Amino acid sequence: MDYFQFEARIKRLAFAASEGARFRFAQDTLLLLHRAAAEALAREFTKERRGLLTAILANINVQATSEPKANLEQVSAVEFRPYVTDLLSAVGNWLDYRATRNPEFIFRIAVDMVNMLDYHIGGDSGKYSTDNMLGAKAMREEYHRQGHFLRGP
Repeated sequence: MDYFQFEARIKRLAFAASEGARFRFAQDTLLLLHRAAAEALAREFTKERRGLLTAILANINVQATSEPKANLEQVSAVEFRPYVTDLLSAVGNWLDYRATRNPEFIFRIAVDMVNMLDYHIGGDSGKYSTDNMLGAKAMREEYHRQGHFLRGP
């Protein structure tokens, strides 16, 4: 499965998923991205930025989207490592999804996760490449995780 087939599958899943499945998928993905970025956040964020991001994440599902979106813009004002960039992108996509309910933003969250894994794997390495997205164990696991969450119980 090449990258474009992988991406098309994600889009089909995101658009076909129920509201509950999208919610569970997004929450699980945000948690995974946050864990992956934790070390970089500790090194690169000031105490104030870490506190702001913590507040955004803690209240991401209960506040109106305008306040966390404005706070996210403050946090995103500096360039960071890919793990942090992918997390911040996914948070922004989740806030946009909450505001619009457009499944395109769930698709983008899934792509943020794929991008993070691609960076972690190291691009084309071993059997893994953009022509063989399932050539790495981590990407195969993500493929199955996406299907599990977006198809729903």
